[in-house]
Amino acid sequence: MPIFPLEILHRISYFCDPPTNAITAVVCKGWSDESLNRLWYQVDDLEQLLSLFGELRAYSRPYQEGHYYLYRDGRPTHKGWLRFQTIYQHRIRILGPITDQDSYLEPLAALAMLRSSGPLLPRLHTLIWENCAFEETRNDERCLMFMNESVRTFKIAGDPADDTIIDGLETLFSCTSARMPKLTSLEVDFPPLDEYQLPLLDLVRSLPDLTELIIPPFPDLTVILQGLSSLGRSSRLSHLGIASSKAADSDEPGEVTVIDLSGVESHGFSQLRMLHIHATYDAASQIFLQTWPLTEVSIHCHTPASNIATAELVSRIASSCPNLEELTLSFFDMSIETLITLEDAPPQLVTISDLEPLLRCAKISLFHLDTIWPLSLSDTDMQRLARSWPSLRYLSLTPVPGFLVPERVDKVSLRSLLHLAKSCPKLCDLHLLFDNQDVQLDDLLQELRIKGILQFKRLLNFGVGFSPIHDWLGVATFLSKILPPSVPLLWGCGPDEWIDTDHISPDIKSSWDHRWKRVGSFLAGEHAIAIVSDDSSEE
Repeated sequence: MPIFPLEILHRISYFCDPPTNAITAVVCKGWSDESLNRLWYQVDDLEQLLSLFGELRAYSRPYQEGHYYLYRDGRPTHKGWLRFQTIYQHRIRILGPITDQDSYLEPLAALAMLRSSGPLLPRLHTLIWENCAFEETRNDERCLMFMNESVRTFKIAGDPADDTIIDGLETLFSCTSARMPKLTSLEVDFPPLDEYQLPLLDLVRSLPDLTELIIPPFPDLTVILQGLSSLGRSSRLSHLGIASSKAADSDEPGEVTVIDLSGVESHGFSQLRMLHIHATYDAASQIFLQTWPLTEVSIHCHTPASNIATAELVSRIASSCPNLEELTLSFFDMSIETLITLEDAPPQLVTISDLEPLLRCAKISLFHLDTIWPLSLSDTDMQRLARSWPSLRYLSLTPVPGFLVPERVDKVSLRSLLHLAKSCPKLCDLHLLFDNQDVQLDDLLQELRIKGILQFKRLLNFGVGFSPIHDWLGVATFLSKILPPSVPLLWGCGPDEWIDTDHISPDIKSSWDHRWKRVGSFLAGEHAIAIVSDDSSEE
């Protein structure tokens, strides 16, 4: 009888790093089985896998960079094959992401020549094969040898040069459905060439168990969506993603610009719950012409959308998705060049009227809206929003990177936090622009004392974007009363955004940044340090 129950050994090996599991694998048979199961559960290094069959030798090719490999004996050894069958074959569940297959053409071809009584990896459930080129037939065969009926998740990515490889792509898709007929998740990440749509659609039609599908952003998505809708009520598709693959003739992310579903019944989408799509807001609006069972919608466009396009999209989503719980509307191009092109344009402000239809979706738990201009919302508007969404867990309404537009009428102040804390007890992430400086902080503190203890209970992150700030100590005192202890204060741009903030306001670097850092120190418990350092400030 083993010293430790297998369940405990399993948990221990799960939390150990690979070097530790390699050591425990030689302790005893019980430890060895669990440690090896963990070590070989996922293989993302072809050298690690191919070395099991024999010693690899590196060599160089004329006029080509990098190293290439082949078996020292020219092929896998019999001893290596028997050892693989005995120890490793049934442990590997995930293969990938594989990105370096070009360096192992010869050993992969030699391995493909082996004939066994069953699949090479009989318990494999996830296969991720990237950097496919398809210039030659053998490039397909490199991943075909790992396909079998046990695989449930398949991702393939690459950059086929043009439509001349369409025959190779059709062969790959045909083998995919024949060898992995029980796939439940399929992700295809190729440049969005129109020629790929029909072969891809044929593949999807041949996979009856598919629940998750992620495909390239074909500029005209009509064919794909019409084809998916024709699958009928037997379709199990619950998650449809339109990824951000690069366009075929550009380094920019691809984007859907045309969708026409007029007269199309959505029977094939009867189980669809999640839709993630990279498209213009105008194109995405054409999806929501009828009732959908969606609970989660994410729409990402390349450049900032107008307030009119945003309002139209919000209205259609709200009216067609009565069970909506999560909505994300964002854009990718946050470059300073884009900001400069919009600098002299009249502000296009999203108002509470634009969001009004969404307030009727009482199940909303996540709402993320990226805009280039701040929203024109008042504290009263925020109170309505908070009361409409009692299940809210995540809210982000900060412009990124954005303009400030100080002359607009409706602005949010710190008073809105009182409404959110009262009506949204589940809130975990909150990101708002607070630029209404007319509210007296003493009045807010007095209001807190009158209402008693009113505090966010579950808040984990609190962001203020590029909010102006003058009385840092008053702000810090109020926030310390309403925020949970040690909640991190997020200020400014995120890590993936540009940092030239003078186009937003020169005050950001000269004073606001310094003050918000003091607020952060105060909230982190560094009260004395923050107050002492204020002696020489401009305040």
